[in-house]
Amino acid sequence: MTQKSDNMVDPVVFYLNKVKKKRASEKNSSSSSNGLRDLLNLCGFGYWVQGFRCFPWLALNFHMANNMNMNPSTLQLVQNFGNLPMVAKPLYGILSDALYIGGAHRLPYIAIGVLLQILSWGSMASIPVASEVLPILMACVLFSNLGAGITEVSKDALVAEYGQKNKINGLQSYAFMALAAGGVLGNCLGGFFLLKTRQPKFMFLIFASLLSLQLVLSLTTKEESLGLPHALKYHESVSSSI
Repeated sequence: MTQKSDNMVDPVVFYLNKVKKKRASEKNSSSSSNGLRDLLNLCGFGYWVQGFRCFPWLALNFHMANNMNMNPSTLQLVQNFGNLPMVAKPLYGILSDALYIGGAHRLPYIAIGVLLQILSWGSMASIPVASEVLPILMACVLFSNLGAGITEVSKDALVAEYGQKNKINGLQSYAFMALAAGGVLGNCLGGFFLLKTRQPKFMFLIFASLLSLQLVLSLTTKEESLGLPHALKYHESVSSSI
């Protein structure tokens, strides 16, 4: 009789364990949905801004050709020189994989890349020397594309890592749709602004403002809310596997 009573499960304990498991599952599902929402907001707007880069580039080409009276060879030189940072995209990916900043390895690089773009386009919009002296202009274009390359690689890695971890298909399609929408809107609005205003510096300022919103969004989003591995947890898992 005693053995039978020992093997019996206390209904109160059973009910409490069931409630704890239910609350834990609800908490995990809530955090997962919040992380997905943060990712969609961050990467959706980020890819849209990435596609919208054609908006200030239309203004820059117009400025160099009409206001600075550059010949086609010099214009092509500036464009090709500015694209040099894009060649090093694999290096940015390796750097973000290996080097954690503040315990995170995606969002800090997105913020750094966006900040470089803000400084570049903001300087060309507000500082006359930056948009009129060719060497300084080339430096601004170089740093702008450097920031864009870092941001693009970090966003691509963030989307791929989150989708693989949570087994969510279609995140890349969502990102490319936002990218395409930004490109279409940027080309249409860029042509409209140039026809109506002919003020490329004002277009630089508009794009710098959009980048500022992206910077705020990337700084206010925590990488832990996305469920990505923290630096300490990552090193612990690596050391335990070794």
